Amino acid sequence: MRKLGLALLTVVSAVAWSADAEKIPGIWAVPADAPVYHVSLSTVEPPEGGMMLEGIITDTLDGAPETCRRCRGELRGQPLIGMTLLSETYNQGAFWGGGTILDPISGRVWQAKFLISVDEQQVTVNMSDPASGVNIDQTWQRVE
Repeated sequence: MRKLGLALLTVVSAVAWSADAEKIPGIWAVPADAPVYHVSLSTVEPPEGGMMLEGIITDTLDGAPETCRRCRGELRGQPLIGMTLLSETYNQGAFWGGGTILDPISGRVWQAKFLISVDEQQVTVNMSDPASGVNIDQTWQRVE
């Protein structure tokens, strides 16, 4: 019975989430429960082939800082609007991953994995830091 339950969970998970390139482009509120900024997600074809996910901050909402105060290096003090959050994030079949995401509020760079819901209205972003063992899931809500 336990194996059946795990199999059903696996099937439901596979049906409920997707990495389809056509479904993810749009504007997303980050995070969905208390948006601080909007991110435009789009797909691009890098020169080496495949499909890569790109995310750029399009606007900030009430209470959001205007610059990346806690970022390191050349991003420190740069305006959030127009800032690229994702790098090297490729379509991995069932999800988008393999790259990194910048959290402009904390200045941390995380490994990232993206899963879009079947209704295409939410993206679950899994952010992890293997060095510390910290793993965070964040839900983004489609705005347009």
